Amino acid sequence: MNKFKLSYILIFAGLIFGVISCRKDQIDLTNSNDPIFTLQGTFDGDMVALVAGDNNAYMHTGIDEENGVSVFTGKLDNSQIAFQLSIFDGMIDRPTHKPLANIPTDPIFALNTGSTLAHFSKNDFPNAALINQVEWSLDGNFIAVDSFNINQPGRYNVCANVEFYDGSTAMLCNDIIVGYQRSANARMMHYLNPEGALSVWLETDNQPINKVRWFMDGIQVSDEMKLSEMIDDTMHTILAEIQFVNGTVRKKSMIVDGALSGKFVTDFTAIESQIAVLSNRDYNLRLRVFNDGKVFSSLNVDNASSVVDITEVKYYGLNNLGQEVYKIKADVIAKVSEYQGGPVKDIEFTTSFGIAIEN
Repeated sequence: MNKFKLSYILIFAGLIFGVISCRKDQIDLTNSNDPIFTLQGTFDGDMVALVAGDNNAYMHTGIDEENGVSVFTGKLDNSQIAFQLSIFDGMIDRPTHKPLANIPTDPIFALNTGSTLAHFSKNDFPNAALINQVEWSLDGNFIAVDSFNINQPGRYNVCANVEFYDGSTAMLCNDIIVGYQRSANARMMHYLNPEGALSVWLETDNQPINKVRWFMDGIQVSDEMKLSEMIDDTMHTILAEIQFVNGTVRKKSMIVDGALSGKFVTDFTAIESQIAVLSNRDYNLRLRVFNDGKVFSSLNVDNASSVVDITEVKYYGLNNLGQEVYKIKADVIAKVSEYQGGPVKDIEFTTSFGIAIEN
């Protein structure tokens, strides 16, 4: 593959936006029925030809969020059959990352592992013997008592409402990244002596820290690399906002027990380092076909040998939100199925999609 084609692959993977739901920032092309947007090929052996503007066919673009991660999608739809090609965002722990600049030259189709990616349990806390129960919630929704699993890649806000042996409770929440690459990570460590002198520091894997902001009970108390504070004999929530040299930003929190009675809650984001992922979903592709009231997805099939090849990228214009729209020509060979283990349908097509870029 020459450098000319590789540059188009980079552009393609960073430009695709989604219309999985009708949320308020859905993007519609001003001229979504422009006939330059086309798709020709076969689906399960049947010939398919879509041209925007013919037979009520429209080209839609937009952006959605799935499990806390942006998904960029283009969808060509004539109300009878629709083809949707999406790409999952990547480097999600870097707030200033640019998808266009970080897409690999050989994007692959996303996998649906169908297995547990992360397991959370009361028994994982070092003071489990002093805990009556833990009520777990995920993104604000109650999930389970004592233990639960996360089975899909994403960025989640996990909260543990801990009830101790004496009936007292403490709530701790942390963001957890599973199934996506973590560009840097750190673990909160602490020591509290009987006089109430608290020390909290961070242990990192291999990425140096640029700066840290420390908060105690919601109030910033330090911006040193290590937190040193005198505390009373009550429980206190310690939060670290960590900025790494490579641009990664993470938040870590824990609850310390000033009375040294065992009523503390450790930083459970340490579970991220124990997650074994065969393939991260950063910048992976997903193909969906909507036909006869059914949805066929590439996630349900092994697409290791499937191909998406970009042959041309041209600037098209601005949409009604002022975003740049590009015409992307691509050749796609893949497999889809309505469900895992279901009948596999081969798909092959050449398409010209309209894709928008956020300013």
